Amino acid sequence: MNLPATEHPAAQFSSEFAKAHGPNWLEWLVHLKGKPANGLELGTWLGESAEWALDNIFTDPGSLYACVDTFEGSDEHRLAGIDCAKNEETARARLARFDRRVLSRRQ
Repeated sequence: MNLPATEHPAAQFSSEFAKAHGPNWLEWLVHLKGKPANGLELGTWLGESAEWALDNIFTDPGSLYACVDTFEGSDEHRLAGIDCAKNEETARARLARFDRRVLSRRQ
C-alpha cells in the first residue's frame, strides 16, 4: 500500500502531537508495521510519542519498544518553571496497556 502518510488508513492523528509528527513517522516507519521490530526512545516526557509508535508502528506482538527517561526534565524546564513531578506517572499510565514496551527510569 503506497498511500501518502496523511491518507494511511491505520494512522491515528487525534492529538496535536500526532498531527505534527505522525505523518512523517508513518511515512518513514510504516514498513515496520505488523513485523517484529525494536524501537528505542530516549526522552519519553509524557509517553505520547511512545503511545503513538506502539499504536501505529510497533504493532507486532514480537516487537519491543523501550523508553528511557529520568522524568526530571532538563535545565530549560527548570528555568521555565515547568513542573515535571507527574511525568513518570503520566507516561506509565499512558503506556500500561502495551505488553511490548519497557519503560526505564534512567538515574
